[in-house]
Amino acid sequence: MTYVLLRHEVANYEEFKAIYDADAPHRRRRGSKGGRLFRTVEDPKVLVMLFEWDGQDKARSFADGYELHEAMKWASVVGEWKIDVLEEIEESDA
Repeated sequence: MTYVLLRHEVANYEEFKAIYDADAPHRRRRGSKGGRLFRTVEDPKVLVMLFEWDGQDKARSFADGYELHEAMKWASVVGEWKIDVLEEIEESDA
């Protein structure tokens, strides 16, 4: 299984969320099978997203794509952001 893990800080959650929600059809077309949105307990402006992806090539294309980089500008993202393409190697019960 392939995942995309994205972490960044936002200046305004409502602005971010509107763009995040509007981008769902784009992510789906690019191969996203859905995901989860988290915020850190220490700082609710720091968000983490974990998306399941339809293959490594599609995940890498999304992660490196112009559209994602432009969306970060519109979505009130501040500072540096980090994105990783992950390959699941094991699942455990605990």
